[in-house]
Amino acid sequence: MEDQLNKFWLLLGRSSDFLGLITVVLSLMTWLIVRRQKRKIMALAASISPPTDWDKYYELYDGKINSENPMALSICLLKDIHSVKKDVENFLLAKFNTKIPVIEILMDGLNGKEDIKKYLNALRSVKKGALSEATELRLFIAGPVMAGTIAGAVFDHFGVVLLYHKNGPTYEFWGPLVKS
Repeated sequence: MEDQLNKFWLLLGRSSDFLGLITVVLSLMTWLIVRRQKRKIMALAASISPPTDWDKYYELYDGKINSENPMALSICLLKDIHSVKKDVENFLLAKFNTKIPVIEILMDGLNGKEDIKKYLNALRSVKKGALSEATELRLFIAGPVMAGTIAGAVFDHFGVVLLYHKNGPTYEFWGPLVKS
């Protein structure tokens, strides 16, 4: 009986050593793959120069739809106004002569930490959900400037984000959200 117990512990020890070696090999292979991918990404990032001519970049998107699935996000954070979605839809239809889907986020103002947290979660939810298939995003915000800053941070690395500003009775294109 004692001999069988010793054989069992010996076998268990060898299996543990074998599994440990497999884990080390897999970890090393994963590290090498990730390292190679990081080098490729860094080389690609270095080869792409940031846009230096704002006018050309602005004109690329002004009054044009440049992709197959453009969408718009209408954000209304004002207490007195319940929605700007209809205004946004009418503007887009008049500007592009085609219907662009408009997703809306509505809140009755931003009053403190909890409201900002709800706003941030709403932005993230819309980004991962309704806007996940968008190839261009036209962003309309009625609310405080800081809400626009938060939206810009959430939609960083989203793809093409185009900013619009309400100027009088209509909207005007302010340009793409870009990094330089």
